[in-house]
Amino acid sequence: MRILYLYPREYYDRKMSVGRVLYGEAVARQPGIELKFWGEGWPGYDNELSLAKNIERSGESWDALWFYKASRLKRPIPKGPITFVCFNECWSEKYMQEARDADAELVVFHHQFDWDLWREELEKSWIRHAHIPHCADPRFFDDPPLPMDQRPIDVLLTGVHAPEVYPLRARFRRMIEQGQVKGRCVIRNHPGYRLSSHQAIRDQYRDYCRQLGQAKVVLCCTSKHEYLLAKIPEAAMAGCAIVTDCPKDIWFANFDEYPGCGVTLQPEDSDESIAEQINSLLADVDRLEESGERARQVAAQWFTTDHYAQRLLAAIG
Repeated sequence: MRILYLYPREYYDRKMSVGRVLYGEAVARQPGIELKFWGEGWPGYDNELSLAKNIERSGESWDALWFYKASRLKRPIPKGPITFVCFNECWSEKYMQEARDADAELVVFHHQFDWDLWREELEKSWIRHAHIPHCADPRFFDDPPLPMDQRPIDVLLTGVHAPEVYPLRARFRRMIEQGQVKGRCVIRNHPGYRLSSHQAIRDQYRDYCRQLGQAKVVLCCTSKHEYLLAKIPEAAMAGCAIVTDCPKDIWFANFDEYPGCGVTLQPEDSDESIAEQINSLLADVDRLEESGERARQVAAQWFTTDHYAQRLLAAIG
């Protein structure tokens, strides 16, 4: 199968959203697959011409067209190849327009909340859909991971801390700053949504994964949408014990089985209760080791980028 991934060069080079690229690379690694990044800003693409004309002029044929930011491409969309989009988030109408701009025959949602929101409407329009969870690329993580007793960071918190979007993450930050969480706590701030180059994006992501591998416990949040965010599989791939609220996602069951991957918080938990659960986990060496190893096994079994690629290809059919 030959897949053309229509990905604006501007976003490839500067947008701090490396997962979209890593998923494409994972698909390209699968047997019998050829994938090419192309489109606006890439060599040989003429922005003044339609997508159909650009493909015609290239002399290449494709079995599937994978769209990112389809609204930036001039129509018409060529007939014949399967057209699809993959959504990191799609909680409002403005996101779904991306699928319409691509004449998508398949819509993939990374989060169950969004999938539940749109699948009835998609079915009425005879558009196929799938839910494929975020995954992590093992190439960026140490194998084997660093043992817990050699990890210098007790608790790591990463990402955007805006309380209107990530309420639990904001609580975690406040609790750390107030000294409620014990041990060496590190807050890694979000690097911003635009970096200087694609290499800078990859370097930043590699450094982030390296720091995950130095942490015993990683504090995660599902956002106001209760998403199984990529930070959970990433922390698991690094062999960390994970403290998070529970996303509304069928895939989370893999993390939430005994002996568990850390702590799953409840909506009614107070700051005092959360701090006690984190501190108790840190103080129990055996449980900490068990949780980190369990998380790593779950990630290896269910949440690698190869798993993502295989699920996507199955959905394409």
